[in-house]
Amino acid sequence: MKKCKWCGKDYNGTGKSFCSKVCEWESKKKRVQKICKYCGKNYEVPLSESKSEFCSKRCFYNSEYRFYTCQKCGEKYHLTKDWAGRKYCSKKCQKANEFNLYKTCLICGKRFKVRQKASVGKYCSDKCYRESTRKEKIKIQCLNCDKIFLEFPYRKKAKFCSQECRNQYLVGEKHWHWKGGFKYYPQEFFRIRPEIRRRDNFTCQICKRKENLVIHHRDINPLNNDPSNLITLCRQCHIGVHFSNLEVPEVLTIEIIEN
Repeated sequence: MKKCKWCGKDYNGTGKSFCSKVCEWESKKKRVQKICKYCGKNYEVPLSESKSEFCSKRCFYNSEYRFYTCQKCGEKYHLTKDWAGRKYCSKKCQKANEFNLYKTCLICGKRFKVRQKASVGKYCSDKCYRESTRKEKIKIQCLNCDKIFLEFPYRKKAKFCSQECRNQYLVGEKHWHWKGGFKYYPQEFFRIRPEIRRRDNFTCQICKRKENLVIHHRDINPLNNDPSNLITLCRQCHIGVHFSNLEVPEVLTIEIIEN
């Protein structure tokens, strides 16, 4: 059971304070005297708003503020409870008070401001800092032109002064992909290649694909074109055999009919 605020009647309805709309409308006509919690002013509110504590929204918001004195200019400023730790009224005052220590850059000699907390600063910019981390360059002799060039210590394994010298040097036997210097396969290989594909049923002998087929030399010797040395592979497996140590299956010795 609830008690109506206006007529004092007990009721079981869902209304929070009044037994009916009539009592609610009548209560709005009656005004209650209240004292503002912030400014102390007397004000009137309807009976339904008797729990209010401030005469206006401005008084409510001002009650949430806390007043402080700026450490730089001495002016008073207000903040909400969440910002109660600030010491300055503005960014301008903060920079003027904290960035008041001058130092000399160790690289360019320029004077710059730093915070009092960061009094260990040595460089005026990131560029000067990166310049300070670089060590003296070392001398290296180019393998191609014998020219002396300078490099940083972390590149001490460099062997060439330029990309052009590198391309000129890594030719022939000096290149790691050197296979003996042959320029083309012998005619015998092109003659026997269709027979090898037919023998292997036009299928890769590793993954059983039937597309992009090539003929592989088991001993990596292009001059050895014996049928037992040749096998059909797809391009992907062929690359795997050469660079990923993919195993090549055995091939049954089958006679190739010469036309």
